[in-house]
Amino acid sequence: MKTIRIALLGLMLSAGLVSGAYADGPRVSISLGYPVYAAPPPVYYTPPPPVYYVPPPRIYRRPPPPLVYAPPYGYAGYSYGYDYGRRGGPYNHRHHHH
Repeated sequence: MKTIRIALLGLMLSAGLVSGAYADGPRVSISLGYPVYAAPPPVYYTPPPPVYYVPPPRIYRRPPPPLVYAPPYGYAGYSYGYDYGRRGGPYNHRHHHH
């Protein structure tokens, strides 16, 4: 069900873009006498790009901020703790004593 919504969004966006950007393209094709052949390619070729290009930005633009901000802080602490522990820190000593 979600795919249908995304497809509809992409189709609507692609339709608007095609109408404005491809206004001269499809019109010329129809004038030539290839309305059926000129319609399928553009309509079928437009939805994929917009549909695939619209969801990623929105879904990928929101998670990155929190995910990118969290790793640095968490990674920095873990990296230092692990590095020092393996190089001969208090953690390694304690393990050795056991």
